[in-house]
Amino acid sequence: CAIGYYKPKQDSSLCVPCPNGYYTMSEGTVECKECRSGFYCPQGSHGPLPCPSGAYCPQGSMSPTWCQTPFFEPDTSALDCKATAELIALIVGVSIVFVLLVSFITFKIVKALRRWKFERLRDTSEHRALTGTEESIPPI
Repeated sequence: CAIGYYKPKQDSSLCVPCPNGYYTMSEGTVECKECRSGFYCPQGSHGPLPCPSGAYCPQGSMSPTWCQTPFFEPDTSALDCKATAELIALIVGVSIVFVLLVSFITFKIVKALRRWKFERLRDTSEHRALTGTEESIPPI
């Protein structure tokens, strides 16, 4: 068989192309080799090609798997993408801004409620002083 093909059975004359992610480097091969981790094998007749920067290639890869830059990069295990420092910093920054915003809004609401309660109590006291009555006003 030619490079990139193999004979699944020794006594057969049928040559079969190597499956995706496998290769042969010599003629007359009876089995294909699986492309190892960190490399990819685009066609059975080509040997393993090194995985390019910005991608990862697990064992048996036919093509590189690209990480979504600038927020992801290949993990050292070459099996997945991991978050970059930029993404982590962005998540932390957005989280801090969110917490500050919620705190500010909560502060403003509490301040407005206190002012409303104070004005209501003041108005009630003024009303009692002007009318000389002690009518009961339901508590807040």
